[in-house]
Amino acid sequence: LESLKGRGLSVLLLNNAPSEVVNGYADEYLCVDYSNKDAVLEAAVKFSPRYLISGCNDAAYLSCAYVTEQLGIPGYDPYEVALTLHHKDRFRNFMRDSGFSALKYLNLTELSQLSNFDSVRFTFPLIVKPVDRSGGKGISIVETRAEVEAAVSHAFECSFSGNVVIEEFVNGELKSFSAFWVDGQILFSFFDHEFSKYNPYQVSSSLAPLVVDDYIRARIIDDVAAIAAKMRLIDGLIHTQLLLHVDKYHIVEITRRTPGDLYASPVQCLTGIDYTSLTLDGYTGGPLQVDNWRQREGATIRHCPAVNSDGVIREYLIDPEIQQYIIKQIKYLDVGDRVENYKFQRMGVFILFLPDRDKAEDILQRIDELIFIKVL
Repeated sequence: LESLKGRGLSVLLLNNAPSEVVNGYADEYLCVDYSNKDAVLEAAVKFSPRYLISGCNDAAYLSCAYVTEQLGIPGYDPYEVALTLHHKDRFRNFMRDSGFSALKYLNLTELSQLSNFDSVRFTFPLIVKPVDRSGGKGISIVETRAEVEAAVSHAFECSFSGNVVIEEFVNGELKSFSAFWVDGQILFSFFDHEFSKYNPYQVSSSLAPLVVDDYIRARIIDDVAAIAAKMRLIDGLIHTQLLLHVDKYHIVEITRRTPGDLYASPVQCLTGIDYTSLTLDGYTGGPLQVDNWRQREGATIRHCPAVNSDGVIREYLIDPEIQQYIIKQIKYLDVGDRVENYKFQRMGVFILFLPDRDKAEDILQRIDELIFIKVL
């Protein structure tokens, strides 16, 4: 919002959470569920926006892709391409049919299709997901055949579109790779480590830059570039999550919406690249100019403090040891506020820069003691 206003643009913000603090930063607010593409289209017809900017959410991105295609607004891939990229079943089909590495999987649109399960010859454990949700909603790991039906039913309950995918579970460490796709090539790349706390499918902390062999880094970049070229993606942001195990990796997802929780801050701190501005250049159909950049020494930590139960926040403590390293912070909740869904609700986000990587790794190991929230 700050970057958009810095461009002299007036901002109309759409979401279905009228009490959110962020709404006050917009010029106007409209209570509309951004996952409802037809409702977003109706609002766009009424207000005639020059651009649509997606929030940090797959459903928001897909609504924007749909509306911009309907109204001839720039900045997004064709809606069918966006669906293929952001829906897990369609993306798995694309990866298989295009000759890219893909796991065994089974798409389901109704529970009765579980009759096809045994024909796939899965090896347990498996992971069951709704195709169109993020942040771990509706995801289960199953260890036995007896657990599959309940997990699939849960995934169906969480899916917007009534689509579920079952696939092989992959061991590995979660990493992210953010890049800008410009004129058929990747001109900028940023890698980091990602970690989870109480929700294993939602990132709670990250450490950047990622330390990985150059040849693995190059292979990942080449694979993502090949996927982007095959899908004929327009210029703009490409954000990838992957699982890395020794020298092997598996692409979990590729998205074109910006990551949340101040992801841009570590990128800009370590590279000098204005990640937010470049992302907006993509969404507004403007030229993306990626200047020469180099990664500075040091490391960043991005941390979203977590709690292990619902309740009222009684303490929100930041240890003096890390005060000097905090370069940005936002508290979504504070003392006296109620946590209502601790596995998914964000308490805040803190960005730290440390000139010494060893010190950064030490602090990350103790981060839950250094930024501590007590809930009763």
